[in-house]
Amino acid sequence: MYSLIRRLFKRKDELYDARALGEPDARVRAYINRITLVSVAVVIVGIWLDHSRCARCGGSPCNWFGRSGALMVLGGTYLAFRSGAVIITSIQYGTQHPILGTNPQPSRDYGRAAFVLLLIGTLIWGFGDLWQ
Repeated sequence: MYSLIRRLFKRKDELYDARALGEPDARVRAYINRITLVSVAVVIVGIWLDHSRCARCGGSPCNWFGRSGALMVLGGTYLAFRSGAVIITSIQYGTQHPILGTNPQPSRDYGRAAFVLLLIGTLIWGFGDLWQ
């Protein structure tokens, strides 16, 4: 409790350093690889379900391939969120102490992976029902 109170009442000229909030490259790669692997697996299962015709929706095809694109977009959206969450340049609200630091490399890695997943997922989602 004492340390919390002490941190709240630091001198105004002290700055908080946000570089310690950065994510190591191994953690970034693990997130990207995990989300990409799950997204690709969902698409493969969607293709298999469409071609095996074992999962039907009331006698008509369910278009599982197209629906798998929506799940891929969710994975890309999660990575895009992480991209924004890891970069902190300078944040200051009112009289609060400024937070300074940058973490551009993990943000760039998350952003690139998110862009690819969002692009491919949107194409599958939008045009997957046309592919039979």
